[in-house]
Formats: sequence, C-alpha cells, structure tokens
Amino acid sequence: MKSFYNYLICLLVSTTLSNQAVAQDTLGGKIATLLDLSQSSGALPATISNAGENRGASFNGRYLFIASRTGGNNVQYLDVSNILSGPKSLNMTGVGGGTFVISDIVTSANNIIVSNMATKGGVFKVYHWNNLDSISQLLLQVDNAPERLGDAISLIGDPSKQAHLIVSGHGSKSFFIWEIVSGTIPNKTPKVVTIDAFANVNFCRITKVPGEDMYIAS
Repeated sequence: MKSFYNYLICLLVSTTLSNQAVAQDTLGGKIATLLDLSQSSGALPATISNAGENRGASFNGRYLFIASRTGGNNVQYLDVSNILSGPKSLNMTGVGGGTFVISDIVTSANNIIVSNMATKGGVFKVYHWNNLDSISQLLLQVDNAPERLGDAISLIGDPSKQAHLIVSGHGSKSFFIWEIVSGTIPNKTPKVVTIDAFANVNFCRITKVPGEDMYIAS
C-alpha cells in the first residue's frame, strides 16, 4: 500500500446515477445493460426505491448488492443472470449500532463487507459475510470514532487472504486504513493518511488501477 500514499489521484464524478448495472466491452467500446431497475422501467423493487435510504452498492461480477434502510436495515442482492427472481436479503443477525446501522458496502469475490455510519465519538462497525448464506462476523469495531466514519469505504485485495480496508473521513482530508489478513484485522490501530489537496473526502472511494501501481480516488 505504500504507493497508495504517493500516487492517489482525485477525480470529481457526477452522482446522477440510476439503479442500473452496466458492463463495458473495452475492445469494442460498447455498453451492455445487465439489468434495468430504473423507475422508468417499472421494475424497481420497493425495497430499494428510496434514494435517501439506499446508501451503497457493489457488483461482484454476478450479484448486485445494495445496502438499504427501506423498511429496516437490509443488504439486498440481485442475480443479474436471473433478475426475474427478484431481490433477496443477507442474514442480518448481529448487525446493529451506529448512527445508521448500515451505510456502505464493498465486495470481493464471495466476500461482502458492510459498514455502519457513526458520528465522531460514536461506535463505528464493519461486518463481513464470506458468502451469501453466512451470518455476518464483526470485522472491526472502533468505540470512539475519530471522525464521522462509514459514508464511504473501499476494499483493495481479497479479505480472505490479504487486503486493505480504507475508510473515508467525513468533513476531513483523512483516510483511515486497516490491513485485513485471512479475514481478520490483527492491528486495530489504523494508518491515517491526510491529503491536504482534498477539500473533503467524505464520500471518496478508492480503486486500484489494474496492472498499475496507482490508485484512483473518486
């Protein structure tokens, strides 16, 4: 992760998104719609229809995951190969606490990681499911959050082997980074990276550039 500190790039991205999953054919430059759950299509499930309560989304190559607080705290997932089956929910046993119980979500292969949102001084939590049928494990708990945390989280690597969890601070210029080793975080003290060039990293997510020793912050 050394290069993350040295080569972070900030891109300002429009957030006028619809509930669509798309894939790009980089060779032909074509965009293929995998599923359309926009309101205009008439197929948007009620459980993910409230933009104010749908906080994060992630796609692992087959399933679209949505962290939603509509009608309760749920992580919905849809199989893009069988969208007519409708959304299903992860087992939320043991998930609780925080200003908002669930906030953002990231995935890597079968691993699903969800954060709550906690204001400064609150209890920040991150949960890990290792497959669709599992019960969540508490991956991280910070009892006295140094800033508002959980609006945006990022995952670099495979948490079942070795990865980094990156949490963006609200109203700040700081990223909080924990190393995940074999599904656990052995060192609960984060590495804090502050970048003065950023006005606010509130909803900033980090993505590694494939094949390059560089990272993009959006």
